[in-house]
Amino acid sequence: MELRVLKSFATALIGASCLLLSDSILGQVPPPKVDPGLHPGVIATHVVVYVRDTNGEPISQLALVTVTRTANQYWQQLMAQGGQASFDNVAPGRYSVQVVAPGYEKAVENVDVIGSGGGEIVYVTLQPNSSSGEATSVLPGPPILARKAQRELGKALLALRAGKLVDARKHLDAVYHLAPSHPDVNFLFGVYSSQVNDWQRARSYWQKAIAFYPQHLLAQISLGDALLRENKPADAIPHLKKALEIDPNSWRAYTFLADADLRLGSSEEAVR
Repeated sequence: MELRVLKSFATALIGASCLLLSDSILGQVPPPKVDPGLHPGVIATHVVVYVRDTNGEPISQLALVTVTRTANQYWQQLMAQGGQASFDNVAPGRYSVQVVAPGYEKAVENVDVIGSGGGEIVYVTLQPNSSSGEATSVLPGPPILARKAQRELGKALLALRAGKLVDARKHLDAVYHLAPSHPDVNFLFGVYSSQVNDWQRARSYWQKAIAFYPQHLLAQISLGDALLRENKPADAIPHLKKALEIDPNSWRAYTFLADADLRLGSSEEAVR
């Protein structure tokens, strides 16, 4: 493929990925498609995913939870806070639940949704990262927020998902007053700033997030995205490579890294 064609394709892909990055963080995706063969009386179900470590405790850091079903092209991705993510309007069928979190192996569980209109609970246990078949210690997560701060952060996340930016800012201000050094708080403040098109401030918050916790996957990817928007590919690459150290399967990190390589003239690296 000629470099010009590759650049054109990559530009379109990066543009779509920029939108998907924010959407995946906040869970703002189109409503699921329901199988046309479903009986009209069947009611969609509310699915709650609980993410635990090997001790049975909720993980302390944010985790990315993805629910998919190929049969009806259902796809939704949410950020689990406090080890919990909730998915609405899930039609009956068999789904795959994938969870990714820093310091842990990726976990995948299958769940059969009955469609009674009630709630379906899925427990996912994450195993520590391993290398060469030997278990390693889990990387320390960010500090656990106090209960009041957790509530405010949860409300801010819900407001961002709903596009209620005024409400989101109110709750973010409240939680920032309680925990200004927490990486998740700074990350979400960066997301809010990007939503109001203040990318300079968004970059500042994401820089704070990784300064407090370098293993913050989405902050590293978001910072790489922000630097690419400023046409600083050389500055973006270290953050994107760090993101791939945290999660070697992050397609967004690979996509942004390919864009950075193209801008620096490294077409072979971009193709790889």
